[in-house]
Parts: sequence; C-alpha cells; structure tokens
Amino acid sequence: MTGTATRAHFYDDETVLNPLTELRDARATSPVFLTRNQAGMEIYVVTTYALIKDVLDRPTDFSNDYANILRPATGNAEAAAIIAETGFDYALHGSFLLTRDDPEHARLRELVAPAFTVSAVNRQVQRLEAAADRLIDCFIQSGTCDLYGDFAIPFTLGAILGVMGLDEALWPQAYRWTSAGARRISHMLTPEQEVADARELAGMIRFLQELVQKLRAQPGDDLMSRVLMSRVDGRALTDQEAVSFLHEMMFAGNETTRANIVATMALLIRHPEQLAMVRADPSLATDAVEEALRHHSTATSIWRIAAQDTQIGGTAIPKGAVINVRFDSANRDEAVFEDADRFDITRRKARQNLTFGSGVHHCIGNLLARRETIIAVAKMSARLDDPVIDEVHSDFRRDFHILAHSLRAVTIKFRPGQRIS
Repeated sequence: MTGTATRAHFYDDETVLNPLTELRDARATSPVFLTRNQAGMEIYVVTTYALIKDVLDRPTDFSNDYANILRPATGNAEAAAIIAETGFDYALHGSFLLTRDDPEHARLRELVAPAFTVSAVNRQVQRLEAAADRLIDCFIQSGTCDLYGDFAIPFTLGAILGVMGLDEALWPQAYRWTSAGARRISHMLTPEQEVADARELAGMIRFLQELVQKLRAQPGDDLMSRVLMSRVDGRALTDQEAVSFLHEMMFAGNETTRANIVATMALLIRHPEQLAMVRADPSLATDAVEEALRHHSTATSIWRIAAQDTQIGGTAIPKGAVINVRFDSANRDEAVFEDADRFDITRRKARQNLTFGSGVHHCIGNLLARRETIIAVAKMSARLDDPVIDEVHSDFRRDFHILAHSLRAVTIKFRPGQRIS
C-alpha cells in the first residue's frame, strides 16, 4: 500500500468552478488523494480512467448507499418538516436507483427497465423530432435563441413528461420542481433557500402521489401504468417506491440532458468547421454528442462509500470512507483519450466516456438521454444558419455545483429562417 496524498483546497470555490487544471495535475502525481469539503468531511477523490472504472466495477467494495451525503448539510428543521407533512419518507425514498445496492437495486431496476429499452426509446423518436421542430419554429424568425429557455429546458422536460404520460405543457412547473431538487443536493443553499426549495419539492411529491393513485385506480396502456403494475418475484412497486421512481425520473430525465444539449451546440458553434461537418452529414450528430459528453462531462462526478477496508490503486481506503469519482477527470485522461483537451467529433474513442457511469449502476436512462440530445443537435444544426455565440448575453462559467457541469447562460444569433409549420 502507498501513503495517501492530500490536497487541502480541492473543494475551495475557485477549484469547484475550475477543476480541470487541478485534476490534470492529480492524474499525474496523486491519482487518489484525500481532501476535505467545506463542511469538513474527509473525501477520497479518484481521478484516472482506470481507477474510476475499477471503483465503479466493484459494487461489493464500494457501496451506492450515499443518500446521507445528498441531504442538506444544515439539518434545517423547518425544511424537513415541510417535506415530512407530505407523508413521503424522503430519507428512505428520496432517490430510487441512485443510492441503492443490490439486491434491492437489481429488483427495482428490473421493474422499470422496460421504460428505457431500445424499442421504448425508438417509439419516442417521432414525438421528439416534432417537439424539436415546434420549439425551433417559435424562435427561428427572430434570429436569436436562449439555448436554455427557448429550447433545452422545454424540450427535455417535455420529453420526460411525455414518457411519463403527462401533458408536456406542465414543463414550467416541472422545471421549478426539478431545479429545487438539484439545488437541494448542492450543499450551497442558505437556510431560507432550503425552506423555499422544500416547498417546491413538497408540491412535486403531492402531485406524484396523486398521479400514482390515479394510475392505480385507472391504469391505462401507457408506460407508467405498465411499470406500476409490473412485478418481480411477486412484488410490485409500493406507493412510496412509485413516487420515488417518478421523482427520480423527472429529475434525472432533464437536468443533465438539457445541460448537454446546450454544451454540445455551444461547442459546435465555437468549432464551425465541425458544425459544418454535422450539417453536411446529420449522422455525425451522434459523434458530436458523444464527444461533448466526454469533453464537457455534464455529470462531473458521483459518490461511493467504502463497504469494507479496501484499496484503490494501492491507496488504503478504510471502511466507511467517502469516495468522489471524477468523471470529468476520467474523460480527459490522456492514457485513454489522445490530445484529450481538444474537442473533436471524429474522435474514435469518444463513446468510451464515463459520463453515464459504468458497471451495474450505469445510467438506466442513457439511451433516452443520448437520443434526445442527438435529435436536438441534428435539428438545430440543420435549421439554424450561420449561428454564432451572443457573447453579451452568454456566460460560460460553471454553475456552482460539485456533481454537475452546466454553463450558466448561452444565447446564440443566426440568420433568421422559416417556420415549417
């Protein structure tokens, strides 16, 4: 075993906002290091592709039971009481698959897997393409587009609401709910913000509780009804599990996807020769999306807990230790990706990116997320002529978040075009 390297300031504000230089140095000199976050919690950070794959592929050594880390650090009694009034056990069911281990993880995953198969995703393509065109029609004559507000947010939320059998017009409400959920796990809120977001989450929980009861009483031929009625080993989802599933689906189904749509389009516009390639050959939208998943790394990292005394790359890890595996570092690892800092949609190994994880916890919704992004990028690349970044109304700084990489604002300008409907 080797001694444990330390980096005292890894979770300082500046490094959270600009981590890549620190991560590059760590890969070369201390691929596993010990640090503390701003709350004083000790964390082992893993930075190389090979070691991160090793951690993700050893679920018996590294547990997914990290729900306590995602809870607000302040122990805000008022916020907790607001959620408790719904009767939903957020401590136990605040996540569905994200923070569970086998065998319970495997049982729940088998119950909901039909929602995310290739055939299930393919059945969404026509609806998604029509939705993308409708949104583009709303702004194409203006010659300008806020990539988040005008397209990515309504598109991704409409997509997941449609999969859930809900009215896509609910997206503004769903946006408030899911944004509150994202902020809740950031550990960056004031007590007042925690209370406000708890009210939003309570509203979401009540909505989902009513939806579950409606589908139980009058199941339809929709996907959600089939999931709620399905059984594994004679067991169906309980009401709490059903709400947990819908909660996680609504949240995970749009947060990272919308950020990746914006990042992919911004990268292509900033590399006009590669955007021209996609316009000439729309099938290259798939390659562009994979390279953006690697280069931008929308999901920057995830947690694990050491289930027993173990090691990572020769570094001793004690039982109970908190581990942060850095996808954004693995995706820039020069041992796997040559000239890793360069954005290149012709890169052969781009799909080896770890943005959706690996192993038994590989993101179950990755096919849907990829397809949504490919459709969005293909449609906008084809229909928006001569796009450029509106630097005045764009802000390429990261949102302040440990687990996600979202650009703060991206507005583009282009030659006004014609509606198609």
